[in-house]
Amino acid sequence: MGPTLEGYVTFIRTVAGIDAIALPDNSPAITTSYGAALEIVNLSIGMVSSMMYPAAVYNLGVDLLIHWAPDVDGSTYFADARKAYGTYNFVAGVLSGSHDESTGQTINNPDFFKGMQMSDLSNLKTPFGRAYLAIAQWYGPTIWGVS
Repeated sequence: MGPTLEGYVTFIRTVAGIDAIALPDNSPAITTSYGAALEIVNLSIGMVSSMMYPAAVYNLGVDLLIHWAPDVDGSTYFADARKAYGTYNFVAGVLSGSHDESTGQTINNPDFFKGMQMSDLSNLKTPFGRAYLAIAQWYGPTIWGVS
């Protein structure tokens, strides 16, 4: 079974934990993020797995919600989430080395990070974006653009 708007709202409420006070059921942000996720997630995932395709759409949708959704009067849920996840902080890439006079660290970056686009770097900031990228990567680097 493929993703549905009703399934997405259930995911928002139960998995993401975003209640109707912070995001009313009639919010345009719900349909906008859901529609965008449907446009972005490769349909081929659904041909391989009827279970993972909705998971990819729902996770990407919540990632987009966190990045885009405006707060309703009396709530700062999304502003707080954006601040906590650092979504407005620019990240040009992944740290591969850090040194000072007496200590140093280097992270071995997988090839996956070398081909990341700005949107992929943005997805890395939330757990939902990372879940989406993981699903996309499971199904192959050459098809979805996630290498």
